[in-house]
Amino acid sequence: MLYELLDPTAYLQPDVSADFSSVRFSELGRDRIAVSGGTGRRRPDTLKVSVGYIDSYVGEGQISYAGPGALLIVNSVAILYGLGIGWTFTCMTTCIAHFYGPTAFPKLAGTLLLLTSGGASPAGWVGGKIFDTYGGYAHAWQLNIAITVVGIVAILFAAMPHHRTESSAVARAA
Repeated sequence: MLYELLDPTAYLQPDVSADFSSVRFSELGRDRIAVSGGTGRRRPDTLKVSVGYIDSYVGEGQISYAGPGALLIVNSVAILYGLGIGWTFTCMTTCIAHFYGPTAFPKLAGTLLLLTSGGASPAGWVGGKIFDTYGGYAHAWQLNIAITVVGIVAILFAAMPHHRTESSAVARAA
C-alpha cells in the first residue's frame, strides 16, 4: 500500500487521481482482508511515466494504458520491447563470440554487460531529477531520444572488427 506513494491524497493514474488517505483494512478471517475508504477524483490532465532499462539478463517494464483497443496496444508494445531487448542481448553476445573468439568472450561479454548496466542504472535517478526540475518527463524523453540518436550515428560510422580465430590470435601474440 505504501509503494511509490508520494502523495496519498492524490496518487495519479491514467484514469483517476486516487485518494488513499482514508483507506482502512479489516481482517475478515484467515487470508481474507476487507479494504474500504478509498476514493478518487477526475483523471489527471497529465500522466506520469517511469522507464528503466538494464541491458542484462533481467528486463522489466510497465506501461499503463486504458481505452478502446488497450489490450492490443499493450500486447504489441510488450512484444516489441521483448524482441528489442532479447535481440540486443543475443546479437551483442553473438558478435563478441564470433569476432573475438571463445577465449576472450567471458571477459569481453562481462565487461560490456557491466558497462551497459552501470550506464543505465542512474537512469531512474536522472529521470526523477528531471521531473523535479521541470515538473514533467518531456525533457527526459528528449534526453533519451538524443542518446539514441548518438548511438545510431555511432553505429553507422563504426567499423566492424576483423574476425579473429584462436590460431591467428595466438600467432600474433607470439
